[in-house]
Amino acid sequence: MHLAGIQNPDLYVALWRGTLQCSPSDNIATWDWAVFRSPRVWQAHGDIVAATRPYLPGSFDRPPRNIAEKLTSGYKAVEFMTYLYGLGPAILLGVLPFRFWRNICKLIQGIRLMNQYESEGVSAADLAEAHQLLVEFVVEFEDLYYQGKASRLHFCRQSVHAHVHLGPETENTGPYPIKSQWPIERTIGILGSQIRQPSKPFANMAQRAIRRCQVNALKHMFPDIDPDIDRPLLPRGAYDIGDGYALLRYADRNDIRLANREAGVLRDFVRTRGLDVHPDWLAQPTVRRWARIQLPNGQIARAWKELEKPLDMSRYSRMVKVVCDDRIEIAEVQFYFLLKAGQDEDDRQHGFAMVSMWSPPDPQLLEWSSKCLWSCLPLPKEDDRLLRIISAKNIIAAVGMVPHSVDIIEDPELRNRLRGRWYMVPHLGQKLSSMAGAPNGDEGNNGADDGGNDDG
Repeated sequence: MHLAGIQNPDLYVALWRGTLQCSPSDNIATWDWAVFRSPRVWQAHGDIVAATRPYLPGSFDRPPRNIAEKLTSGYKAVEFMTYLYGLGPAILLGVLPFRFWRNICKLIQGIRLMNQYESEGVSAADLAEAHQLLVEFVVEFEDLYYQGKASRLHFCRQSVHAHVHLGPETENTGPYPIKSQWPIERTIGILGSQIRQPSKPFANMAQRAIRRCQVNALKHMFPDIDPDIDRPLLPRGAYDIGDGYALLRYADRNDIRLANREAGVLRDFVRTRGLDVHPDWLAQPTVRRWARIQLPNGQIARAWKELEKPLDMSRYSRMVKVVCDDRIEIAEVQFYFLLKAGQDEDDRQHGFAMVSMWSPPDPQLLEWSSKCLWSCLPLPKEDDRLLRIISAKNIIAAVGMVPHSVDIIEDPELRNRLRGRWYMVPHLGQKLSSMAGAPNGDEGNNGADDGGNDDG
């Protein structure tokens, strides 16, 4: 938490703004990386950061505020992390000199890989790649910023060198995210909220902690006393489709007729699968649309229903990362639905999603950025080939898709290249956040407020 969420942003923002202490023998005018020294450029940069809010899913917790206005007003670690590791590759492109941008992209991709958290931890291949990127970042940082000058020795903080140890220490002590400060701060907050004796708060908290440890020990020794420990908590009307996925309301009360394009895609899907359906249904397919899905990582992805809100009141959650033909792609969900897709003995229905695909990421930007900048094009809606039906279980995560801001980019060629493109913003450590009970993007909607019915 402190390394990635506080120490790194504190150092690099100070470098880029030219506010880091400058030795009398040095000259800030020679700092060609200090691109935010101009108040006008810094304010424009902050406006770009604030404008990304509607495009970041609610599961991203607190979206970053205008960093030019709020940097010294309690800017949170989670805001810094979304700012640097989520938005950074795109909003710094064309602003930082190219060699400095490529250097920070290696840090960003290395931290992204290190922050993956699943039951088995980060994979060996990702760990090796992250370690390589972080080592290259540290070596290049010294060449680009420090430049072997004694007057800049204070640039090389311990936090810069610490990145070299993240990979090896992961093999020794486990994934990087689970060693963050958030779990202990969360525990302190929980215990503090349970104090019931203000006259003896510390003694009361100690007893609460002892009781919690005793309960946890009993659950560990006798798991049967907590039968719901591995069962997802689902709201009323949800439909559990297995493997940690569940469709959530809002849902149409009845089957509805689809538009011609969607009906054609569904018809082709049914025929390809060889499903046994009534000829009348095949002539005019109907489905009951679901508006939300809960993912195994704790996120809630949405669909068409969120389009009913104005942009400034939204946190778009319908952009998802999916697996299609063994490739990772980005898609926009139109709706979710249930369909009996096999000869299951229990006549169980399976979850599917109607999605519109985005273009593949720009390969050159992907290479330059060490694979951390996914810059895609929204493909024409009228192209039927881009509308697909996928299994709901092919959805990996909800992501942000944000339009590139080109106004402060001076290079006309790069400005034209990015115009009309959108970039993907992943969420760091989502699995850990959901374990801690952080917001999952539901934004207080249980479906009933949207007119969802009760029969699931």
